[in-house]
Amino acid sequence: MDPQPASTPPRPRFHWSQVESDDYRQYLANLRAIGCPGPVIRDLLVEDVTALYERRRTAVPRSPLPPWAGADLRAAAAAEQAQHQEALDAEQRAVLTELLGFPWEWEAIQTWRNEPVAWALLGFLTDEQAVGVMGLVETLTEEARRYRHRVDGILLPEDRLALTALADRFEADLAGFLTPQQAEELALRVQALGMAFGKGDAHLGAAGLNGLQAREVVRLSLRAGSFLRDEIVGIEPPAEERAARQAQFEAEVAALLGPQLQAEFARAQDGRFREVLQFAQEHSLSRKTAIAAFEVRQLAEEESARLKAAPAADPEARQARLEQLQQTTAAVLATLLDAPSLQAYLASDHGEWLNALAAEAAPTNPPSPP
Repeated sequence: MDPQPASTPPRPRFHWSQVESDDYRQYLANLRAIGCPGPVIRDLLVEDVTALYERRRTAVPRSPLPPWAGADLRAAAAAEQAQHQEALDAEQRAVLTELLGFPWEWEAIQTWRNEPVAWALLGFLTDEQAVGVMGLVETLTEEARRYRHRVDGILLPEDRLALTALADRFEADLAGFLTPQQAEELALRVQALGMAFGKGDAHLGAAGLNGLQAREVVRLSLRAGSFLRDEIVGIEPPAEERAARQAQFEAEVAALLGPQLQAEFARAQDGRFREVLQFAQEHSLSRKTAIAAFEVRQLAEEESARLKAAPAADPEARQARLEQLQQTTAAVLATLLDAPSLQAYLASDHGEWLNALAAEAAPTNPPSPP
């Protein structure tokens, strides 16, 4: 008889308890020893360390205050609590940096996975770079917020310098894991997003520029002021400096685009044009129609303002002229829009300005009080 093959001894069952350890260095070594992929190791450690420090933040004791405690005592207690929280934040970042080489943020990891806008802004980066950028933004934005809170939002020149230093630190940290080209692309994308949502002094979506032209306008806007830095610092430059930057930006845009495109760009900055363009897009009307409708509104409102501002010996005659202007304007719009589009336009918020054309003019000399 052939000898029976020796039975293979059963493989011991794996238990996660064999890997877990209260010592994070040992936990990291155990994960590596079983061949756990790097991104999984990162996620496990970041989530675990974040949960640990969240429990520690919750457990920070609060000094009870008597009911009669004044604002100074309450402010001192709040400052003490904030110091405890900041110390724990710094300790958490130090632990993660020691373990993983970077102070990863669990919230940033989740945002990267679940928020489409994060992909729009950071999709050209690797996963680790994208999460790192978001973590830096979150960390330094929180530091800036706490700083502003400590000074009650009253920023002296030295406070502005301190906050600006945080933005400088952000850019220096970025340089540690982004190439100069990647850092520039990030700044341009954030800038374009800020412009799209009207956070700056330029609107690109309605300007009719091609991709290259729009990108160069964004680059010029970046020279006038970075939305990415503003997000970190949370302060604006003084009014005079802001006005000077805006004037320089407009001059550079004019030189870049030339007269015809500059006129298109200037029109796009008018909210009235963006409104009618939005309506046109919603109703499959051409850009040319939107421009014509905007010019009709522009001329009609200018004439209405002129009539209302001029002294009138006969208020009734002036009101009749305003009503005639309203009717003429509606008739001109009817030549631009088909009947369904015109009806929809007049019935929507977009058409409210037409009713305002004939609104009663404010009295030139208000009556004296009795």
